[in-house]
Amino acid sequence: MWLFYVNIIWILVSYLISACIKKRNLRDKVFLVFSLGYLGFLTMFRLYTVGTDTKTYFTVYREIAKTNWTGFLTFMRYSGTEPGYLLFCKLLSYVSKDPQILLIFSGLISYLTLGMFFYKHSDYKFVSVFLFFTLGGFDFYASGIRQTIALSLLLIAYELSESNKRILTILFIILATSIHYSAILIIPLIFVVKIKDNSKFYLWLFVMAVGLTAGFNIVLSIILRIFPKYKYYYEGSLFSREPNLAVLLKMLVFLLLFLCAKFVVKDKNIKELAVYNKSYIFERFTAFIPIVYLISFNARAIARIAVILWPFAFVYYGNSVRDMETKNKRIVVELTVALFFVYAYIVTTYKTPEWQSTYPYSFFWQDN
Repeated sequence: MWLFYVNIIWILVSYLISACIKKRNLRDKVFLVFSLGYLGFLTMFRLYTVGTDTKTYFTVYREIAKTNWTGFLTFMRYSGTEPGYLLFCKLLSYVSKDPQILLIFSGLISYLTLGMFFYKHSDYKFVSVFLFFTLGGFDFYASGIRQTIALSLLLIAYELSESNKRILTILFIILATSIHYSAILIIPLIFVVKIKDNSKFYLWLFVMAVGLTAGFNIVLSIILRIFPKYKYYYEGSLFSREPNLAVLLKMLVFLLLFLCAKFVVKDKNIKELAVYNKSYIFERFTAFIPIVYLISFNARAIARIAVILWPFAFVYYGNSVRDMETKNKRIVVELTVALFFVYAYIVTTYKTPEWQSTYPYSFFWQDN
């Protein structure tokens, strides 16, 4: 648990150090390297006991590394794991058969992509990184290897879509889906978030929330037909409909984050540029997150889908704070740091979700 406090302090110190640099571009780079670089280092060089799913990933990697291509194809056919991820592991095994290489490469890809995304889109990088840590991004990056790689590919796909490179965008979405099937859900979301009329968008959001919540069993039956591997999860705890405090807290905190960012008093000139600079897209991705958590009360596994939208929410909130009228900005930043620190402390100490066992932390060289 001591590392939790060290991480918080490191992010704050990184911000204070970078604040001494006058040139903005250099200041932003220094902060992101110090903060995300540090968190990435912890993710890349963690022991296999850190992160609930890490042991399973190590087992699968060792199995793949010792098989020939014939055995690998057989393993791929019957394992139920996404083929793109298995192929990634197979190719990586030619670099090293030690599964630690998987954590190093996946962590490097994930944090490098996230850092570039924050650098390009976040106007208040400290707030974005602080939310990433306190709202569980660091914990999830230390556990969900497949999904974080898929998320990285989706962030690249988003950049390509903004450059109107449609074929490459589709290819990266397909590649991300081959790593983790949940990535395919970004396609319908893209169509909905680009509806420029606010009334139409929020009408669609309401219809989707009601329809998916009320008709969950029908939607689930369709998903299980398309992706039969999830029948394995269906019988387990991840599809439990029992009340879950962790999911409820996530829904409420992201709803609060969205409402604060949406209704803060902004500079009038900045507000008028919302459609021009496409910040409304980040707003709408953020609006989907509480809906995903609402639907996940039918099956806790659904909550993981929200992770692919987290980076947009972190950027959206940070930018909204930056765009506030100056007299209120400092107060909001201080409240953000205080409230989200308390939230992270409570979740980490008392109700850490079962897929995020980051603490106690150990480096891989501490393995006895």
